[in-house]
Amino acid sequence: MGRNYTVLERTVLVGGILMTASLVGSRGWAESSLLRIDDASLLRQMPGVGVEYRLPKRVFPPELVEKLRSEAVYRKFLYRSFADHADQWTGIPLERWQELISDFAPVSIEGNTGNPYTMGISPFTGQLFRGASMSDVEFHSNPFQCREAGTDSVIYSREEDMPADYPARPNHTENIPHLDGTLHPYRFYVPEKFRDAGPEFNSNRKNWFCPAGEVWRCRLEIIMSKIVPDLTAAVVLNDNTKAVATLAAILDRIADVYPGLPLYIGARAHGFARGPDRKNYLTAAQYRSVAPKQPFINVRSRDDYPFWYVDIYDFSYDKLHWGVSAWTDGVMDQLGWIASAFDVVRDRPETLAFSEKKYGASDAWEKRFRERCLKELEFLALATPPTTGNTSYAYITGAAKVGIAAQNEALFRKSLEIVELYLYNNWSADGMAADAAFNYAMMTQSGILGLSWMNEFYGGVDFAKRYPLKQKIDQLGTTPIGTLLNIYSKHADEHARIFRNQGDYGKPPEPGKLPYADHEASQCLPFYGMTALRGGSPGRRLELIFNHQNTWQHSHYDRLSYQLFSEGIECLPDFGYCIGYIEPDREPWRSVRTGYELMGLPNEDTDRWGPWKWGYADRPEAHNTVMVDNWLYQTSPCQLHGYAGASTAEDPGGWAQFVDAGAESLFADRPNPVDVYRRQVTTITLPNGAPVILDVFRVKGGTRHDLFWHVPGDASVAAPDAGEPVDAPNLSAYLEMRPNYDKLTGKAIQHYGKAGRLITGLRRHAMPSQPWRVDWIIQPSRTLPQPEAYRKSYGNWPELLRDVRLGMWSLSTGSPAEGEVLSARGPWPGGLTITDPANGQTVTTTVGLKDALDFRVLTRQSGEPGLESVFVHVLEAGSPDHASEVADFAASNTKDGVACNLKLRSGGTAVYAVTSSKSGQLDSDGVILNGHMGAALPAAGGVALYDGTRFEANGWGVDLAPGWEARLVGVIGDLAGQPNRSALVIKSPSPLPTDGTLVGQHVYVWHQCSPRLQSIYVISAVNALEGNRWQIDLEGLPPFIQQRASVMKIDPEDPRKMEQTFQFQLLMGRIATEGRRIRFPRTGFETALVENGRANFTVADLPPEGAITKGDPFVVYTIQAGDQVTIPSRFACRGKTTPTGLRVDLTSTGAVSLTVPGEYAKGHLIVGGKTAPLSFTRAKGWTKLQVKPHQTQGGRATLELER
Repeated sequence: MGRNYTVLERTVLVGGILMTASLVGSRGWAESSLLRIDDASLLRQMPGVGVEYRLPKRVFPPELVEKLRSEAVYRKFLYRSFADHADQWTGIPLERWQELISDFAPVSIEGNTGNPYTMGISPFTGQLFRGASMSDVEFHSNPFQCREAGTDSVIYSREEDMPADYPARPNHTENIPHLDGTLHPYRFYVPEKFRDAGPEFNSNRKNWFCPAGEVWRCRLEIIMSKIVPDLTAAVVLNDNTKAVATLAAILDRIADVYPGLPLYIGARAHGFARGPDRKNYLTAAQYRSVAPKQPFINVRSRDDYPFWYVDIYDFSYDKLHWGVSAWTDGVMDQLGWIASAFDVVRDRPETLAFSEKKYGASDAWEKRFRERCLKELEFLALATPPTTGNTSYAYITGAAKVGIAAQNEALFRKSLEIVELYLYNNWSADGMAADAAFNYAMMTQSGILGLSWMNEFYGGVDFAKRYPLKQKIDQLGTTPIGTLLNIYSKHADEHARIFRNQGDYGKPPEPGKLPYADHEASQCLPFYGMTALRGGSPGRRLELIFNHQNTWQHSHYDRLSYQLFSEGIECLPDFGYCIGYIEPDREPWRSVRTGYELMGLPNEDTDRWGPWKWGYADRPEAHNTVMVDNWLYQTSPCQLHGYAGASTAEDPGGWAQFVDAGAESLFADRPNPVDVYRRQVTTITLPNGAPVILDVFRVKGGTRHDLFWHVPGDASVAAPDAGEPVDAPNLSAYLEMRPNYDKLTGKAIQHYGKAGRLITGLRRHAMPSQPWRVDWIIQPSRTLPQPEAYRKSYGNWPELLRDVRLGMWSLSTGSPAEGEVLSARGPWPGGLTITDPANGQTVTTTVGLKDALDFRVLTRQSGEPGLESVFVHVLEAGSPDHASEVADFAASNTKDGVACNLKLRSGGTAVYAVTSSKSGQLDSDGVILNGHMGAALPAAGGVALYDGTRFEANGWGVDLAPGWEARLVGVIGDLAGQPNRSALVIKSPSPLPTDGTLVGQHVYVWHQCSPRLQSIYVISAVNALEGNRWQIDLEGLPPFIQQRASVMKIDPEDPRKMEQTFQFQLLMGRIATEGRRIRFPRTGFETALVENGRANFTVADLPPEGAITKGDPFVVYTIQAGDQVTIPSRFACRGKTTPTGLRVDLTSTGAVSLTVPGEYAKGHLIVGGKTAPLSFTRAKGWTKLQVKPHQTQGGRATLELER
């Protein structure tokens, strides 16, 4: 097997066996491993090890009932139940449950409404069946009728109730096998053209309409999602005796029918399970041939699935299944509700009396249910794979309940093991979940981690000690980056409304009480890959959310894009996960009116997830980023090259916040190499509180670069000129992007080129050689439903909306190329909330606001690969009443960097310079920069230098001691047997300050196993060790172990290939683990990962005999001795003119010389309230001040100069 890395070897003694373990390092990094790994401790840190989980006798023992009644955190065990709703169900006569619960499958043609291929055709409309609905009131008044959703079509369960001309009257009887060995007659209405459809999987029997099944499905949904949970909760929380009696009757009827019911899926029309041949219905004998003994370990082990599963996500089989409901996890959830309902009432007086009356013995009811139902529940639970995805909370509670009720310890322990596996393997070292979108992360955060009390309750696990990162996870919460009006970042598959989030956590603030203090500090989540820069004073608050994500799950093709908010109003929106299968002619489309025209889409776009997601919202064209050669279809890791944030607006560097990220590895497999794909963004707050954004996007490689901008407003001028119409119906046609086909590679890419078909009205403009400007007016009130009566659910939201003017200066330069600017219009898809004035009901629907977005596409194209482009932009956002602050803009581009000069209307000048790398040097138009980023704002006495040694501009200058380059030699933390500590041990030729100067700064670790991989930590303390070594304590106690699981299978043909008990979820999954170290602590065998999927992996070296066996635990860890460690230098100051001179507050990581304009006669330092002499020199027109590290307090000081 070929390797692109160097293998270093060491010999270790394992159980009497000499083993050669490979140490992966990049060429030239030949330092051997000095990491001290404590294998005994690693074994103790594995999920479930050292924990004695106690299988209780009851699902709800008295001590748990007490906690459920008093502490909200435990209520997850009763998730989605409402004890106070029980009274509406206990009034139903007990004998009526015999007819309310049917003895056949809930046959429906609805299927998965997100996937039209699973749906059947309605006999009433001739269109795809929209599902059937039954309200709680109708369940009581007429439970044998329902309606097709969105229509007036009545569905009758009983044929004698059907009118003579009923279009769906059954005309065919089909005998279908039940799992008690009988054949059950089902009555269908079969359209003539589908009469010959066979029973095989995916046949046109999906169009066979079973009225009784449709009505039973509606009742079943109410029974399983409301009645059983509500009644169970009423018994547990309120000792409701009527609820006990009702549950006894319901469960008695379920015991009647459960053994014979066939397996059925709600996500596919005619969703009967088929046998192994996929052609005929599943028989009882085939069903019983599965015989599971243990719960499923890993859902990815497809060879172990019961044969009736097609896919555990969309096609989940159950006997009382009423919908997709979280896939197989939802199946387990329903099994758990039935089992727990049984357990909570089985020995109650009301149940014993019911049993005595009906069966002549008080214990007969329980024995009957155990034999006919509980055994079957246990069988199905063992045969139901967990998804090990973000809906696992449903599996966890369900498996625990079935395990306890059936006294199956394996099921019980499996549920608790998933909690630990998820906690250890699904969160990155900065406390963020592996999912790209916050709403999916919330499912794991509040869902799965919300059940960690189970591990504590049943096993005494103290996660604060066992896995201290949980404290950081809890601190970040489920929506870690929000904006002023409580709109959370809409990146990736985040559920998004037009201008407003959904759910209680998305409630807007009160008008006049905006939480500016909570939206002042910048934020950086380096492992997850998202940075929020903030600037502007109250009334002008600007928030920029920059995407440099390192995770792929529920992600979009949007790397290096950003969202922009002004006073909480979206100026550069992301569309998020605004999708669903939508039909333009379906209500409430007709009843929703906004300031924009609503739009539908061509039928060809109504694919599995509907027209918006795959065809538009997650495509690169729908994000403010660059496509190279009409392509950005990869989610490989990004690299964060720099970040300079601020904790408050008053920080000396708070006026200039900076982020720099690259993603060249996105293009690793493209025919035309891309060597540079990098964006550097700075927010600058001017002295009057106005914010300005400086944005430099560099690309080198390929033959065509397209930078997209989209704004939800109208441009005040047709900048850069009037332009001319384009003879193409849409952007895809103009770019010759054929849907689903990448002509550069000749490969099919699903949904490729579809987004551009929705971007229309194109005009072509000449690309100016000089900076040009365009302004937009954004009027968010246009998105509100009209008339005002529809807005009731918005509360005070309309009072918070205000118009925004977004101005943008633009300059595109680089190597010789043909350039143009395209202007166009495109839709804004999202959720829109309305209130029906007729009944007060609140509805959120998916809409597309036609032409709501104004597009600008900046294009540069050459005939040969290797095109270099530099897109430089200056953006301002604020009230239309505020004049633009930037009167003019100029930029000069050199080999290493860009120098920007902003001429302000106030007459001052702000200068900004940025290089593409920290080693870059820029000397242009009086601006000198040796380093990464420099900025000068003379009007505020402000200078900033990041990751550099020298910066000069506008008479100001900084000479700064360099940052630190070091090598990692060891760690203190989980690998070394100290999970409650986390520190790097580095060897540095230059001493590090230990006085707190570096606290809060980032330390970057570049991993030798792959140039794409890095770890970035926040420093909490620095301590000196012997021999030029330094201990860097890390904030939040981040782990170094990336994966903890056990070996489930070993390939007998190649023992290097294995399957694990979990899956690689963290960050990029496969990519984030490439070349990582993997260690098997039972024997100490260690090697490198060379290939992996979700659950399977391959190691570099052939394990010696006995080194790895099935069940062996392993860890994958992120760091190696010899990894490169860097700590950037940073200086920032801001000044204020005094009656006698100048006062400057500064922060600096090292010795600094600061040059300021003007000649000053004397000066002094103020540190910690004490005054000290200040060393300075002066010459004609300037004064140079020297500050040494020992003269500061943790790098902070104040300078006072007098003339």
